[in-house]
Amino acid sequence: MLKPLRHPISLLCALIAFSSVAWAKDGGIYIWDGTSELAVVTRVTDSVTHQAISGTTVRAVRVGGRNTEPLTREHPSAMPPRQKTGRDGRVRLVAYFRAAGDAEGFSVFVGDSFLQVEAPGYQPRRVRISPIVRLDFAPKTKHCEVTLPVALTRQ
Repeated sequence: MLKPLRHPISLLCALIAFSSVAWAKDGGIYIWDGTSELAVVTRVTDSVTHQAISGTTVRAVRVGGRNTEPLTREHPSAMPPRQKTGRDGRVRLVAYFRAAGDAEGFSVFVGDSFLQVEAPGYQPRRVRISPIVRLDFAPKTKHCEVTLPVALTRQ
């Protein structure tokens, strides 16, 4: 009975493993994935006077399904509750999204998620969190935050 050659099989496995590592470094493949907290800071102003509008309701809406939801149940998949802007027209909403990265940085995948902004006497607006379905951050970013200025037009 013939015995299988162990060394050529081991050599072949090692060759495949090393070629995969080289491909990952050159091909831009993500080397980690998980969940990231994202703070969305909004300042709502009047489009003509540029004055802050207090009492504006801001609601975050997730669009993108499971591709944007956190990977584990450790983080809430629900978007934050609607909030009202303060006297300075600012509000800060915190949500959790799927993320992935490599040594050069990481991306938070927000899909087509948006903010619904409404104030009495103004036309409501929808503002996408990102026009390209993701937000990119530098490698050692500790707190992911995006600022979205919103100008509302009177009715």
